[in-house]
Amino acid sequence: MLKTCVSAMLPCYNHFPKDKTWIGTLKVLKKLYKVNMKAECQLQTSTFCIDEIAQKINLIGDLQRWKLQENIPEEEKLICFCHFPFVYNVAIKREILYYMSCVLQEYFEKKAYYELWDSRLRKSDLPEYPIFTLKVRRHFLIEDTWHKLSITEDIYLKKYLQVQFEKEMVGYGGTGYLVEFFSEVFERLAQPEYGMFMYCEPCSPMWFPTKPSVEKNKYYLFGILCGLSIANQVTAYLPFPLAVFKKLLNKKPTLSDVKELCPVIGRSLQRVLEYEHDDMEDAFGLCYCISWDSMDVDLIENGILTAVNQANKKDYVDKYVDYIFNKSVDDVFSEFRRGFYKVLDEQIVGIFEPEQLMEVAIGNANYDWDLYEKNAEYWGTYSSTHPTIKMFWEVFHELSLEDKKRF
Repeated sequence: MLKTCVSAMLPCYNHFPKDKTWIGTLKVLKKLYKVNMKAECQLQTSTFCIDEIAQKINLIGDLQRWKLQENIPEEEKLICFCHFPFVYNVAIKREILYYMSCVLQEYFEKKAYYELWDSRLRKSDLPEYPIFTLKVRRHFLIEDTWHKLSITEDIYLKKYLQVQFEKEMVGYGGTGYLVEFFSEVFERLAQPEYGMFMYCEPCSPMWFPTKPSVEKNKYYLFGILCGLSIANQVTAYLPFPLAVFKKLLNKKPTLSDVKELCPVIGRSLQRVLEYEHDDMEDAFGLCYCISWDSMDVDLIENGILTAVNQANKKDYVDKYVDYIFNKSVDDVFSEFRRGFYKVLDEQIVGIFEPEQLMEVAIGNANYDWDLYEKNAEYWGTYSSTHPTIKMFWEVFHELSLEDKKRF
């Protein structure tokens, strides 16, 4: 009912930006949204989205009003739907995020263009190229990437990114090299043998180690890489858990995140919470000392001497979760986060929910292979009816899920 009410008023939005007589409806919707979040999403967050909003309002104008009013008193602000980002679906939020990145990239491009003409008139030095060229060698991909990022000035991170593999043609204007670059770099860095991330179980997501075997600065550079990937509209898979995106958005990971990261520990902690008998100390034999990342850690001072019982079991689980996602990784995650927001605008990223940011960053597992085939683009003499293309899709659809994902 509330969504219908807001939707019905949308045509008036651009004509009466100062009219706040109906903003109360949005505020009620926002309260319901917050209640739903506290209730661990009894309703899917998409339930609150107003999909037709993109066709009825000027998204860019709304975003610009929002950004220009950061320091204006609340009572003087114009209505901005960016104050109520829950009404935007993930496609709209992605469009907003990409727009902000493109605005900066285009700014540097235009600035270089005008400076070029000015330099010709003045016969002075040529301006800086409006592109951040990342030149790497395939056989030294990681080493070259770290070196290049470590010597790059912050301002270059906001420019168009161009990846150039040494001794190969430059692919300016296309995303082919970008996708290949990020996919290959992320795949190598995610390998356990590289030592940058830990895995609780062979098929579990990767997480930040308590005592990393690589320099802490690498996590800062890795954060920059992830930010560049998003800013340049590349979706490249990383086996990150949802907890990473919660922490980037200043939201606390919970026991459900432990279950994703380490199912064995997650199930054990759930059993502790659900156990109602008085013999908990004898049944579980737990204390405030845990084993994590090949180390024994006290969750409190002299934790090994404090048994877990019915009275403190929730506190024990909370401290366990907090240690895994916060205390054990504070240093390295802070570096990763710093690098990530060195590229992206933290306020803009803040309009996302963790699941939505995760989808934009690394994609999702809702695979529709028929749609994948339908959306394929062909160049040159190839088309969907070409014999080779038809044979390709026949073979592709016979592949296993894992092989399809790898492809």
